[in-house]
Amino acid sequence: MERPPREPANYTGGEFRHSNDTLDVAHLALAWEGIPWGEQDVFVAAVMHSLLGGGGSFSSGGPGKGMHSRLYRNILNLYHWCHNATAFNQMYSDTGLFGIQGSADVKQIGGLARVMLEEMGKLTGPIPDEEVMRAKNSIKASVFMNLEQTSLVYEDIGRQLVTSGRCLTAGEMGAGIEAVTGGDINRVATKMLQTPLTLAALGKLDYLPRFDQIVRMVKLQGGRGTQIVVLAGGSQYTVILCEKQKK
Repeated sequence: MERPPREPANYTGGEFRHSNDTLDVAHLALAWEGIPWGEQDVFVAAVMHSLLGGGGSFSSGGPGKGMHSRLYRNILNLYHWCHNATAFNQMYSDTGLFGIQGSADVKQIGGLARVMLEEMGKLTGPIPDEEVMRAKNSIKASVFMNLEQTSLVYEDIGRQLVTSGRCLTAGEMGAGIEAVTGGDINRVATKMLQTPLTLAALGKLDYLPRFDQIVRMVKLQGGRGTQIVVLAGGSQYTVILCEKQKK
C-alpha cells in the first residue's frame, strides 16, 4: 500500500504546564523522541517499554500484576508518595514518543521527576540477561494473545498500514523482539536521551523544577553511565546510577 507524499513530521520537544491548585496530586510526563514505525529499532523500543512497565499503586489486575517491571520495583514499591508511574511508547510514521508518566503528592513532584529520570538513565547501563528475557517474553505473550481478539487484529492491521504502508506478520514481530539484546537497549536509550525533552505537567506545580533544570538533570557520561543532577531544597546532588554524592 503506497502512501501519498506529505511533509514529514519534525520532533522538537517542549513544555506544557497547566496549574490547578484544586487537585490533590500532581501529574507529570517526561518523554523523548522515540522510534517511528517501520524502523527495526521499534522492537527495541517495545522491549524497553515492557522492561520499564509500571502502573498504579493499586492494580486492578490483582496482587503481583507487573511487579517484576522496573517502575514497580524501583519507584512504586519504594516511594509511598508516588501514586502512579507508567512507561509509554507511541510510534508514528515519522517519529515517536517514549517516556514515563506518573503522579505524586504535590510536594513530591520534583522527587517524581528525579526518579523517573533515574530509571530512564539506567537503561543506558548494564541490564541483566534475565531482565531482558522477561521483558521479551512479556511483550511476545501480549502480541500473540491479542491475535485471539478479532477487533484488536483489525485495529493493528489498520494502524500498521496507515503508519508504514505494510503489515508485519506475528512471526516477523516475534523474531524481531527475540533478536533484541541488552546492548540494543543501551544504544537506543542513549540515542533517545540525547534528543530534546518533552514535559507535560498538571496540578499544583510549585514544587516542580524549572524546565531548564530538568533538562540538565540527565547528562550521559559514557562508561560511567548516566549522571543525574538533582536540585532539591536549594542543595545540588550528583547521582551516578544509584550512587549519591553531595556537592
